Amino acid sequence: MKVEEIMTKNVYTLTKEDTVSKAISAMIEKRFHQIPIVENEYCGMVFLKDLIKSRGDPTKTKLENFVVSTPTLKKNVDIYEAIKVLLGAGHRALPVVEGKNVVGILSETDVILNVKRSEVKKIKAREIMSNVITLSENEKLKTVIRTMEKNRISSVPLIDWKEELSGCINLFSITRFLYQKKERIESFRSAKEKENILNNPAKYFSFVPITASEDTALDEIVRMLQNGEEVVIVENRKPVGIIKARDVLEVLAPKEKIPVLVSGVEDRREILDYFEKISEKWEKLGAQKIVIQIEKLGVRERYFGRIKVYTKKGFLIASTHAFDLISLIRDLRSKIEREMIKEKEMRKERRKMLKMRGE
Repeated sequence: MKVEEIMTKNVYTLTKEDTVSKAISAMIEKRFHQIPIVENEYCGMVFLKDLIKSRGDPTKTKLENFVVSTPTLKKNVDIYEAIKVLLGAGHRALPVVEGKNVVGILSETDVILNVKRSEVKKIKAREIMSNVITLSENEKLKTVIRTMEKNRISSVPLIDWKEELSGCINLFSITRFLYQKKERIESFRSAKEKENILNNPAKYFSFVPITASEDTALDEIVRMLQNGEEVVIVENRKPVGIIKARDVLEVLAPKEKIPVLVSGVEDRREILDYFEKISEKWEKLGAQKIVIQIEKLGVRERYFGRIKVYTKKGFLIASTHAFDLISLIRDLRSKIEREMIKEKEMRKERRKMLKMRGE
């Protein structure tokens, strides 16, 4: 299957001279997390997560300062190669470019909705779900936003006093409330007005999420993701995991000898070389795939990194902050190795106990 067979061909674009409010309004209406910027040729993307942080008047602030350079795809590229590029870029969608023209856009959703059922039918939700971060439904909206920024997530399930799922809040539900009405956008010229809204309980901005059990087959999860950003995995009404399109995409990535996927930095070669050198050791610890996400924070040389190591039993996650990439990578390796060794020892102990019982 080629990219051109499943890409979205009618691409909505903006220019650097368009305003933040125009971009956000279009994103809410069309449920886009990103929009390509085109001025005779592809210039880059603007992302919802960046635009909502703008402190200027959104009706006057231009998009030119929010444009992010991204990789591009060719329409004749094999879909599995495109998956590797998508995962490596760390974005939900990438433009398909021919010459100087944007001829399409390929999203994570485009890919997962076109996978063969046989590729995901036997996989259960528990095998790919990510660890879930929850907050009380009574937490202030600004606390939810800070949690999202700190953990680099875009969805937070909310729980009641019994720790049962009561709703969910994501980037779209927040943005829809804050920016959908023109008069509300204009009122944000007053910092006090925005602060008043951010002090409201999160439950006022929540929605009823799509849910599934840990035993739900992945092909059913894919069907559910057609209707929402996330599927919250629950057990006895309590959230135990969350699945998004990217989790499915990681499963579909071409299987190689301990594939290492790095996103968030332009020059990935040094990082790839570092982890490829230790891949043999990690394979003995049960690693099957490594996914690394890196993000530069603010104008200072400070980085956030998260590493996700897939094993036969599921996956392990570690994250850290550092002021330089070398320290970040070393810290990530140290943290995740401790988790892998701990899990291996636990497996040995379980086998020992079963042997003693004669099972």
